[in-house]
Amino acid sequence: MYHGGRIRLNTKNVHQDVFISILVYLALGFLFVVSLSIKGDSGLFPRLVMGGLAFLNTILLFRGIKKTKDARDNGYNIENTITLQDIKWPLIVLAVTVVYVVIFNYTNFFVSSTIFLIGLMKIYKMKSWKTILLVTLAFNVFIYLGFVLALKVPLI
Repeated sequence: MYHGGRIRLNTKNVHQDVFISILVYLALGFLFVVSLSIKGDSGLFPRLVMGGLAFLNTILLFRGIKKTKDARDNGYNIENTITLQDIKWPLIVLAVTVVYVVIFNYTNFFVSSTIFLIGLMKIYKMKSWKTILLVTLAFNVFIYLGFVLALKVPLI
């Protein structure tokens, strides 16, 4: 529920970390099912990353349960408030990443990644175009030499 710049969960009995971890488990479950369609050993790395995230999320869940138990034992209500200011930058990066994925579908890795890098650096208020272009060029050269030439990965 939205209240003047704050998102409030409709509970005073359970800490917000419990709800967040449940949402993360749902997202990981969806991504795991999607990763099953990846052929061969290519799906192994995404599943390993998801396993690591599930482990970290389990820690978050247990901490949320502990915070909930402590609040109940001490007789105080849990204030579950996340401000939009708290999640502003993650939402901006998520939006830019979605745009990156869309552009990636219509171009190749280098074009979409160049746009993504320049966009993020400008969003994070990097002012020097010289630095922006050098970082982007260095990234593209490194990826090209390492993946396209050395490992023969077709990124173009």
